[in-house]
Amino acid sequence: DGRSKILSTQLSLLMAALLFARAGLVRLTRPLADYYAAGRLMPAFLNSLAIAGSSVAVLAFVGGAGAIDFDWQGAIVLLLGAGLGLVLAGLLIAPYLRGYGGYTLPDFLAERFNAETMRPLGVFALILCSFPALAAVLLGFGLLAQAALALPTGIGVAAGIVMIFVATLIGGMRSLSLSQIAYYVVMLVAGVVAVVTVFCQTGYLAALDTLLIDEAVPALPWRPFAQTSPINSLALLFCLVTGFASLPCLLMRSFAAPDVGEARASFLRAPIFLFLLCAAAPALAALYEAASVGAGDALSMIGEAVLVVGAVAALLSAGAALTLSMANVLAYDLYFKSAVPDAPVSRQLFVARLSVVLVAALAGAAALLQPDETLLGAATALSLAASAFLPVLVLGLWWKRLGSDAALA
Repeated sequence: DGRSKILSTQLSLLMAALLFARAGLVRLTRPLADYYAAGRLMPAFLNSLAIAGSSVAVLAFVGGAGAIDFDWQGAIVLLLGAGLGLVLAGLLIAPYLRGYGGYTLPDFLAERFNAETMRPLGVFALILCSFPALAAVLLGFGLLAQAALALPTGIGVAAGIVMIFVATLIGGMRSLSLSQIAYYVVMLVAGVVAVVTVFCQTGYLAALDTLLIDEAVPALPWRPFAQTSPINSLALLFCLVTGFASLPCLLMRSFAAPDVGEARASFLRAPIFLFLLCAAAPALAALYEAASVGAGDALSMIGEAVLVVGAVAALLSAGAALTLSMANVLAYDLYFKSAVPDAPVSRQLFVARLSVVLVAALAGAAALLQPDETLLGAATALSLAASAFLPVLVLGLWWKRLGSDAALA
C-alpha cells in the first residue's frame, strides 16, 4: 500500500544519506588549497564524474522549464548541447583557467586584466546566473518531499539545505568532490537498477519503443514554450552549448585538477559519463509510470525508491556545486581579496563556511516565497552564464590584446 512505498523510500534515502554524509565529512589537511580547490589533487576520471553528475540536474531543469518536447528529438538536442558545451569548455577554457592557478572566475578576470573593477562585476554575474538555479534545486527538494514522502514543502527545502551543508561546509571543494563522486555512483546504480527491473518485467527494448518520457509523465505540467522547428532547435542547441561551456559551478572543477592536461581531460571525458546516466532515462520513465499507478506491488515500490534516491543525488550534486561556487566568491573575492586582504587563514575559512550558510538559507527562502520567479530565473541560467562569461573568458584567454575596458563592456 502507500505506507509500504513511503517506508521503502525512507529506508533507501536513509542509506543514501549515510553514504553522502560519510563522503562530505572530511578533514582539511591543507586548509585553503583543500577548501577552495580540493588540494588540486582531483584526477581527470573523478573530476569527470563530478562534472557529469552536476550536469544531469541542469538538463532536467532545462527540460522541465519547457524548452523541449519530451521525445527523442528533444533528448538528442539536450544531450548534444550539453556534450558539445563540455567539450568546448575542455578545449578553450578549463585547462587555461587551471594554468592560471587561482580559485575563482572573478579572481582570474581581475588578475588577467589587472583591473579590480572586474572582480565585483564577476561576482555579480556569477550570483545572477547561479542563485536562481540553486533556489530551483531547493524547490525541487520540497516538491520531491511532498510527492514521495507526503511531507510539507518547507521540510523538503530544509532537508535539502542540511544535506548541502554536509556536502560543503566542513571541507569546501574537498568535501564537494568526494560527495559528488558518491552522488554519481548512486545515480549510476539507480539507472542500472531501473534498466534491470524494466528488462525483467517487459524487456528493455520494449521500454525503449513504448515508454518514452512523454508517455510516462503525461500528468506533469511541462509543455514546450516554443513550437518545434529547426530554427528553435538550433537556437536551443546554441544556448545549451554556450551555457554548459560557461557555467561557473562546472568551470570551478578545473581549479581542482592537478595540472592543465588533467583539467582538459576532465571536461572532454565528462560527456561519456553523462551519457551513461542519461541512457537509463527510458527505464526510469517506465519505473515512474509503475510507481505512479502501482498500489504497493514490488515494481512500484522499487520504482519509487530508485527514482527518489536518484533524484536526490542529482539535486544534491548540482545544488552543492552551485552553493559552493557562490560562497567561494563571496568569501575569497569580496572578503579576502577586497575587504580584508590580511585576514588569517582561520578567519578566511570561517567566512567561507558562513557564506555557505548564508547562500543556502537565502536560496531556500527564495524557493519558498517566490517559487514561480525561482523557476523562471533558473530557466535563464544557461543564457546568463553564456552572455556574462563566455566572450570575456574565450577572448581573455586567446587574445592577448584584449584590454580591461573591452572586457568590462
